[in-house]
Amino acid sequence: MRGGKKKDDTLDDESELNEQRTEGANAVAFSSAVYIPYHKQPPRYIRVRGQNKRIREFNRTFLAQELVETYASSQSKQTTPPNEATPSEQPAKVDTASGGPVWAVEFSQDGRFLATGGRDRVLRVWAVIATEEDRKAYDDEENADTEKEERLSAPVFHSKPAREFKGHEGDILDLSWSSLDSSLRLWSIPDKAVAYSSQLTDIITAVGFSPDGKTAIAGTFHGFCMFYETEGLKYMSQLHVRSSRGKNAKGSKITGIQAMNFSPDNADSEVKLLVTSNDSRVRIYNMADKTLEAKFKGHENGCNQIRASFSDDGAYVICGSEDRKAFIWSREIVESESREKRPGEYFEAHSDVVTTAIFAPTKTRQLLQASQDPIFALCNPPPVTLRSKEESTASLISPSDAQSEYSATARKPEESPAFIARSAHYDGNIIVTTDNTGLIKVFRQDCAFTKLSVAEIRILDVARSRNPCK
Repeated sequence: MRGGKKKDDTLDDESELNEQRTEGANAVAFSSAVYIPYHKQPPRYIRVRGQNKRIREFNRTFLAQELVETYASSQSKQTTPPNEATPSEQPAKVDTASGGPVWAVEFSQDGRFLATGGRDRVLRVWAVIATEEDRKAYDDEENADTEKEERLSAPVFHSKPAREFKGHEGDILDLSWSSLDSSLRLWSIPDKAVAYSSQLTDIITAVGFSPDGKTAIAGTFHGFCMFYETEGLKYMSQLHVRSSRGKNAKGSKITGIQAMNFSPDNADSEVKLLVTSNDSRVRIYNMADKTLEAKFKGHENGCNQIRASFSDDGAYVICGSEDRKAFIWSREIVESESREKRPGEYFEAHSDVVTTAIFAPTKTRQLLQASQDPIFALCNPPPVTLRSKEESTASLISPSDAQSEYSATARKPEESPAFIARSAHYDGNIIVTTDNTGLIKVFRQDCAFTKLSVAEIRILDVARSRNPCK
């Protein structure tokens, strides 16, 4: 209505209007005292807004974990003050309170590890909590540190890096897990020298490879994507990433390149190329004919090395932003949707520039399921072992004797195909974001929400309204 009040897009669904949500930048990592009720209290969800979209797929998202301590501590271990270093050893200027921006974040192909690198020149590898023993060790360590009552939480990673690699003399701008085939074709390992090289007339600002490793892609400062045969680096073709009109028609610096085959088992499947650039745009091209298939906007990326990425199933595109938000777009569109106004969702993730934002792969969610993660275990209860009356009676009378008597017959219950399929938890996405100060945040979707009855939710809403501090 003209002159009327603009509808506030921050309101949640009607069933949740009474729940006051916080911004992701101000969220506190989920942790709650363990108590007896059958359904445990759900975590505090952050506010997720829609962009040209009414139904939000990431509506029930909460902050699950923060990883920050080691970035700050690594700077305190520096032995030579920056102002006393020789000119050739002068380190890059960093924030004294942290390690500075994280520029590169990547999951390993098996989903077990997350590698991060950035301004502080240290490559860190974080291990996923993948087994019940891992989770028990994490809980024991956290409970010992806090010296409080037992807590319920939903972490994804161990709180300290599994490995740290040092030796870089500049910012770590990119990293990759196992691009071994491509590396061997480009470098002579015995000679420790470049085997093939190609001279470009522009500064290279991003690199990538086709899924089969046969094509190398270089993004440049003036917005070109150059395609080369990996073997010998022979020039093939180029693509100018730019708008057809306006201020972005001249092309902007390429900050990220990712090529993905959505049907790797199909030889005729088309490879899609995801390109991020400093004109605050993310574009998807058909790699075969270089035609533009989709363009996403809404985020801000005017001068940082921010890059977008696909979820591992190709359903979503996610990207950080200079305005402290994380943006998520659906890759597929329906006929009724405008190609110029692609629907998306976003939330305020940090109090500084969000330098990276990625989805955890399906394998990571499956590993968490195996570790008895409290969220996934409620969504998909693990199979139980049925014991005979004699076994139960024996274990109650003499646990040690029962263990020796029945250890030979004890075995882990078999997991059905349906259970394994549910372990993918496609409605339980995990999002990792980083910012300009080195803070790493882990956000999760609460797929266990549907396990709570409407009555229980109303009871919790009433309890919260009476005691907002809890």
